[in-house]
Amino acid sequence: MVKVRDGHTVKNRAAHIAVGVDLDGIKHVLGIWVQATEGAKFWAGVCAELRNPRDPRHADRLL
Repeated sequence: MVKVRDGHTVKNRAAHIAVGVDLDGIKHVLGIWVQATEGAKFWAGVCAELRNPRDPRHADRLL
């Protein structure tokens, strides 16, 4: 859990970190998502974002 400021209040949110390991055994952070809740729609969005990265330099991170 992380605390996030929302206006004048501070709320607890879940932080999800996707980690990948390359062939040399080096760990890389693939993404960080902060959400109030998690569910099937959230995870579908995470998988879609990992499959279709916004930055073309990272297009090979999921094969």
